[in-house]
Amino acid sequence: MSRYAATVWAVGALLAPFAAGSAIAHPHIFVDARATISFDPAGILASIRNEWTFDEAFSVWQVQGLDANADGVTSPEEMQALADENLAALADFGFYTSVGEAGQTVPLRLAGAPRFSFADSRSTLSFTVVPVVPYRIGQRLEIGIADPAYYVGITFADASKAMVENLPASCRSDLVAGRPMSDAVSAELLSLGPDIFQLPPELAAKLRGSQQEIVITCPK
Repeated sequence: MSRYAATVWAVGALLAPFAAGSAIAHPHIFVDARATISFDPAGILASIRNEWTFDEAFSVWQVQGLDANADGVTSPEEMQALADENLAALADFGFYTSVGEAGQTVPLRLAGAPRFSFADSRSTLSFTVVPVVPYRIGQRLEIGIADPAYYVGITFADASKAMVENLPASCRSDLVAGRPMSDAVSAELLSLGPDIFQLPPELAAKLRGSQQEIVITCPK
């Protein structure tokens, strides 16, 4: 395995099916998340800007050997290949982001270049995703930013870490705690074979809401 192949998504997303049982009970990688959700004046979802700060143990392992000029500082430039590799892999998993309402799912794509930084022994991955086609908010938009298998624990500390810009006047935004996963859904997740690296759409829909969600409601 190359240095860049040993990324969070190789360790987390790609190995999650092998460790689903333990992942449900306890994540192996921890992320403190921030997100900024932007709308345009017409109520169309414009972008979701993410900042994911990884736990210290994983971060320190992650940057080993990346200080190419040996100056004692791992710069964003030295981490750019790692950022690109991460997002290329993460795209195959929908960027660990589910966006939808009333049974709809909004496809997303990467916008601009991702960026990694390393400070205070923790690495932070910054990237922005946008809808593939323009999407106007309806009555209840649910945005989940999480690893469904819970191998990577992505957590918003509080509502201030899940910001919304240009929220339509009639709408409100709430950070909602996840609901317990049912035994049936847990068993279905555990039943996935080692050759399954992306959740079936039906199972992904059942898992929506099992972790924190940003819910934007717009009463009519």
